[in-house]
Amino acid sequence: MGKVGDVHAAGRRGHAAALVSGGTSGKGGGLQVLAVRAADNPGMTAPRFAPVPPAPRAATRYLGGRRARAFSSGLVAEVWAANGALHESWQAEIDDLGLTPTEAFVLRRVVAAEEPTATQLAAEMRCSRIDVKRRLARLVAQDLLAFGAPRPPDGRMEIAVSERGRWVAKELDRRETAWMRRLLRGFSGAELEMLEALLARLATRANGASSARARRGA
Repeated sequence: MGKVGDVHAAGRRGHAAALVSGGTSGKGGGLQVLAVRAADNPGMTAPRFAPVPPAPRAATRYLGGRRARAFSSGLVAEVWAANGALHESWQAEIDDLGLTPTEAFVLRRVVAAEEPTATQLAAEMRCSRIDVKRRLARLVAQDLLAFGAPRPPDGRMEIAVSERGRWVAKELDRRETAWMRRLLRGFSGAELEMLEALLARLATRANGASSARARRGA
């Protein structure tokens, strides 16, 4: 299971969310929120983004003392368990393509972006440029990407997508949609709406805490 690092909240109307680990190593993490359109899930209504209700008064007792530690430990364990299970499930979906979830993310990000740099990808994935370049090199070796000539004046190397790379990216989109449909089958629109709102809220707080620690350490 990859370490929790970045959390990408879906945060878009008409989407439902699920956690999946990007599986990065070192400083990077891979907790992401992948989105699937509500319209793509039969019987699922589009979230209206109602505000998340406050916790019941009885639940606030868990915010102090030993109960807080027990509650938080259980919550962290559940998040990690979901993260690991979804990571393994997504890996099984794309294993025959010879990619890891993180490599699949990088490929799709390069296809979707206009001339992304290793620095931009590293910032999004919360990992080092060296780690990103290693993953890019693996994608180049599989004939999915290609490095261009360095551009003056900064010497930044262009990243081009091969025809096979574009086909694989489309195949990843197709498989992700089918995978998410299976995972979300049976959930009500209200449950999916609440799940997305809670994950987005948790992501915002986690990213805010990371930024605060970085400022204190600067």
